[in-house]
Amino acid sequence: MHLINQIDHCVSKISDKGDVGSGGKDTVLLVMTVGTTLDPLIFSLEEELKHAGCVKVIAFYGTALPGQKESPLEITTKLRARAIELGCKIDAKEISNPNDFDRAFHEISDTLRNMVPGLGANKLVFNITGGTKAMASALAVTAATMDVGLPMRLVYVGGGARDEVGRVYESMEISSSSAAFSKIREQEAIRSLKNLDFTQAFLYSQGLPDRGRTEFLKQACHAFYLWDSFQYKQSNQALAKIKRTARAFLDDPEYSNIARMVLKIEPLSKDITNLIKLLNSLGGKDQKRVRQRLEEFNSNPTFKESYLRIIGDCLENATRRVDRIPVEAVMRAYRAIELAVKSGLIERNINPDNPVWDELSYEIINKADIENKPKFIMLDIGVRLLRAMDFPLTEQTIDNIKDVQKMRNECYLEHGFAEISNDKAKHAIELTGEVLRELLPDKDLDQLRAKVALKF
Repeated sequence: MHLINQIDHCVSKISDKGDVGSGGKDTVLLVMTVGTTLDPLIFSLEEELKHAGCVKVIAFYGTALPGQKESPLEITTKLRARAIELGCKIDAKEISNPNDFDRAFHEISDTLRNMVPGLGANKLVFNITGGTKAMASALAVTAATMDVGLPMRLVYVGGGARDEVGRVYESMEISSSSAAFSKIREQEAIRSLKNLDFTQAFLYSQGLPDRGRTEFLKQACHAFYLWDSFQYKQSNQALAKIKRTARAFLDDPEYSNIARMVLKIEPLSKDITNLIKLLNSLGGKDQKRVRQRLEEFNSNPTFKESYLRIIGDCLENATRRVDRIPVEAVMRAYRAIELAVKSGLIERNINPDNPVWDELSYEIINKADIENKPKFIMLDIGVRLLRAMDFPLTEQTIDNIKDVQKMRNECYLEHGFAEISNDKAKHAIELTGEVLRELLPDKDLDQLRAKVALKF
């Protein structure tokens, strides 16, 4: 659920982009490590309030150590009082061992990954002034590796006036850096693209600056995320905006593959978008208009080619999810078979989304063993109709279809509770490949997949 919340927040941030910084003010989440010095933390909070409409605080404090005049808990209590006085919400979390980096990192990262998506912030500031070196380092590493898709800054409060133990108490200054974060997130976004994990690439990229190289990367990651989510129309709109920029990066050592993929997928997404508009019209009630659309599909080579590319993309999409989300891989493999069967029906002027049964002969309906004529042609009936119309499907292919269908029906996302392992998902894709080779006998399946494959 946290990942879904992060994606929803990023998408809404993109669609509502004009509202941030134009008339309204940002909501900043200020994350601090707390030690035995109060003033720099209050100074940092007050400085953020000068520029933000709302500041929320998460303070991590360590357990008391021998020799401390005031414990971190006491400092945190005073920080909380000042934050409340300033109208800020504050949460405080204790670090069980402030000198153990691994434990501090585990506790800080878990807390932030659980809390940040629900706080409604659109900027993150990490203050590493207080606390032990282990705590401050753990917070910095957590910030650098978070994938919440928000702009970030790392800050440290220093100054010329210090007391006898080196604590800053006046003439305070804030040292701030966002460049390091941007570079780390840029590299993580590129790495995620290479791993074909477009959700992670999208999340990492959303914290990048909207200028220069990173603006192109940010927009490309968003477009590939939409393509990977089967949002072909929105993907095409996003790709069309950056295709000219992509040409400028074709010789760039880091971005050349990204640019090539933008230029490869953009025309495909345009053709598929036009096809889907036609396919969506097949459910209409005006049968004359529907028949015209069927004839338009069968007489247009671009529509036919685009349909094959959707099938290829569905199988590519399934393959990308085998190791990541195997149950989704099975769902997509099933969908690829379903699309291929629908293609066979449409080519025979049978509308799977709104069939006119009176146009089919009694012989075909009887041979397909169809008693109750449904409003929509699902996979089973579609296969039976193709066989009744002398489409050659072997018994082995029928068994393969049933095996994939069984895996899909018994999984959590459909009707059952069966767990889908990586091996099961791989098997489903192998079976689907065999089925598609028979459903699309004059097509090279590997070539179909290569046309829509993403490689960075």
